[in-house]
Amino acid sequence: EKVKSQWKEKHTTNLRENSYWNEKLESVLFWGRDKDRVINYEKYIDRLTPADIAQTARTVFNGNNRFLSVLNPE
Repeated sequence: EKVKSQWKEKHTTNLRENSYWNEKLESVLFWGRDKDRVINYEKYIDRLTPADIAQTARTVFNGNNRFLSVLNPE
């Protein structure tokens, strides 16, 4: 419940930012993402169970995922 509460709080803050809406509009209009997930975000968060969140964390933080970033000087 703590994680879900934090996500909802962050979402409420994001709703006031133009950059958030720009990102979501691009996601829906350009990339074809489901607009229902943007409009009903809290409904989707409410449906998550602790097991769902734990499984995602195990998948993402299993030690096998890598991120490579290259900083190119100007």
